[in-house]
Amino acid sequence: MSMLRRPASAMGSRKMQNDDSNAYDELTILQKLVDDIRTPKGTKASPARTCQDLHKVNPDLEDGEYYIDPNLGTSRDALKVKCKMSTGETCVIPNPNTIQMKNLQEEGLGHTWFSDMSDGHIFTYKIDKFQLNFLQLMSDVATQQITYNCHNSVAYYNSKNSTLDQAIKLLTSDENILTADSKPSLTYKMLSDSCQNGNVDEWGRTIFEVKTSKAQRLPIVDIAPYLSEDPTQEIELQLGEVCFS
Repeated sequence: MSMLRRPASAMGSRKMQNDDSNAYDELTILQKLVDDIRTPKGTKASPARTCQDLHKVNPDLEDGEYYIDPNLGTSRDALKVKCKMSTGETCVIPNPNTIQMKNLQEEGLGHTWFSDMSDGHIFTYKIDKFQLNFLQLMSDVATQQITYNCHNSVAYYNSKNSTLDQAIKLLTSDENILTADSKPSLTYKMLSDSCQNGNVDEWGRTIFEVKTSKAQRLPIVDIAPYLSEDPTQEIELQLGEVCFS
């Protein structure tokens, strides 16, 4: 019994149709990827490279949380940041943003890094190192504020001996140490200070700011407060967002 065979020309035509369909699907996907890069929406599926880029194509967006992807790779590694649309700043969120320090008399005397304390650690943020490197490279300025809530602890100026000898030290991402009396490129700014006399039996607050044209310097990853023998000494840190522009 002879078997009927489909003509070769028909089989070739069907294959060409399938190839054309696959090519069209691939072009559609590619076009969507290009559109998402050109006109990002700030969503997980359509992240912008920075908040400034997002604002350029969506000028009516308000300040808030959006997704960015500094390395413009797959959107799977996009991260949520806070965008300040009026200034174009991309602000990375600390995780956690509040750090408690108690029982400090057991940690030694003098300046002591938080990461060296019993329950201490390096400060972490909601961004991986790879994405952070891209964001730093694209930025001209980086800014971060740190609030130092003090109980029987000096944060900056020691009014008892009129010195800065007990002022905090800060460790930067590029492994520089910032102090109160260093040269301008290696110091921080004190915005307000109510911890001058150790605030005996009450809480005070000192706010610091680091603003630098070397974006790779931020975020701050560690702090060294001055520890005393006072068993009532307590510190609560509030880490501010790290804003790049």
